[in-house]
Amino acid sequence: MRYTKKNTGKPFILWCAIIVTVLCMPGRGEIAGRRIKAAYFIYGGRQILQYEFLCDLLFTDMHYCMEKAARDLGITLDTFSMELDLAKMERELNRCVETFKPDVFICQGGSESARFIVQFGELKKIPTITMNTGFLPSDDMGKPREKYRFWIGDIHPDDIDVGYRQGVLLSQEALKRWPAPVDMIAFTGIGFDQASQTRVAGLKQALEKFPVVKLRQVFTTRYMSFLAAEKFILVKKSRYRETRVVWTVCDSIALGVARGARKMGLVPGRDIIICGTDWTAGGLKGVEEGDVFLSAGGHYLEGAWTMVLIHDYFRGKDFAREKTTFVTPMYMVTAKDVLPYKKIRSREYIDTLDFKRYSKIYDESIEQYRFDAADLLEK
Repeated sequence: MRYTKKNTGKPFILWCAIIVTVLCMPGRGEIAGRRIKAAYFIYGGRQILQYEFLCDLLFTDMHYCMEKAARDLGITLDTFSMELDLAKMERELNRCVETFKPDVFICQGGSESARFIVQFGELKKIPTITMNTGFLPSDDMGKPREKYRFWIGDIHPDDIDVGYRQGVLLSQEALKRWPAPVDMIAFTGIGFDQASQTRVAGLKQALEKFPVVKLRQVFTTRYMSFLAAEKFILVKKSRYRETRVVWTVCDSIALGVARGARKMGLVPGRDIIICGTDWTAGGLKGVEEGDVFLSAGGHYLEGAWTMVLIHDYFRGKDFAREKTTFVTPMYMVTAKDVLPYKKIRSREYIDTLDFKRYSKIYDESIEQYRFDAADLLEK
C-alpha cells in the first residue's frame, strides 16, 4: 500500500493566522476596496497654509508634496486645525471623526498637541502617524506601537544633528574670515517647541569643539520674520555689537535677520554670516545671492513619504516589517551646490514625480524605503 502523508491542516491554519494578524492590525481590516481617508492636523488648519510669514511657505510646500502623493496613491486627504488649547483640540478631533470619518490621523508639529492626538486615536482605535514633529524625552511617548498601539509610525528629521552640523559649518567659516574670538547669537521660534530646543542643543554640542566661537544669547521670534529683523537690529546696536555669526531655526528667520542687517548698513555674507533651515524658495534664493550662508533641508517631502507609508499599511504591506520610526536625511546647502536643490524643491519638479514608485505595493523590488531628497537628484 502506497504511503500518503496525512494532511494535518497546518497550511490552512497558517494562512488563517496570517489573515487574522493582518485584520487585527490597528484599523486595517475594514477599508479594502475603497479609498483611504487621511485627516491631516496642522496648527491653524487650512488657513495656515496661506500664511507666508510663517516659515516662508514651508508648510504650504510640504502640503503641496503631500497632496501630490495622495493623488498618485489614491488617498483622500483633508486638513484640520491643530490647537494649543486641548479642549479646542478635542472638539476639532470629534468634528473630524463625525464629518470626515478618517481611517488615519496625521499630525505635524507641537509635541503636546501631537501627544493628545495620539492618545485620542488610541481611544477611538484610529491609527495615527506623526510627522515632522519629534517628541522630547519629557513627553514620555516611547516608540510607535509600544505604549500606544494605534500610534503606528513617526517620520521626522534628526534636529539635534541639524543643529550640530550647522554649528560646525558656521564655526569653520567664521574662523576662516575673522580672528578669534567670534561672537554668535541665535534666534529660535517659540522657544519651547521641539525644533527650537533640539536644534539649539545640537548647536551647543558643536560649539563645544569651537570654544573661541561664543554663543552670547538665544532669542525667540515666534517664527515671525519681521520680529527677527527688529530683534537683530536692537541686539546688534545695544548688546552684542561684535556679532559676526547668526544661527536661526528656519529660513524665514534667517531672511528677517538679513533684512535687519541691511537696514543697519551691513552686508549679509560679508559683515555677518547667517544660517537657516527648510530649503524654502526664499531661503535657497538667499543662499544663491549670498545673504544666507547655508540652509538645511530635505524634510519638505515628509508629507509625501507619510502618504506612501499610509498607502502601503492599508493595502497590506505594513512598514513595521522595516521599522516604525523613519529619520529624514537632511542636507546642508551652500552657494556652491544650491542650483540642483532649487530644482528638486520647485513645485514644477514635484509635479513630474509619481510617488507610486516609492511604494512597496507598486514596486515589489523595494526592500527599504528610499525616503531621501537626494534620491530626486539622481532622477
